[in-house]
Amino acid sequence: MKGFVQLKQYRKPVLFQYSYGTPLYLPQEMKMPLKLVIIGEGLNAEKMYKDLQELEKEE
Repeated sequence: MKGFVQLKQYRKPVLFQYSYGTPLYLPQEMKMPLKLVIIGEGLNAEKMYKDLQELEKEE
């Protein structure tokens, strides 16, 4: 999983990367488009989409 996400504690998007069980957050100095790419096998795309929408509502 990799992409730019907006976290409420940061003014600008954060580069987020998750691989091999390790999350990485790198604040960026410029405004980037918010996009997240998820690659894997046997993923339930509908469930992931719904779960991400729920995270957005929790703000």
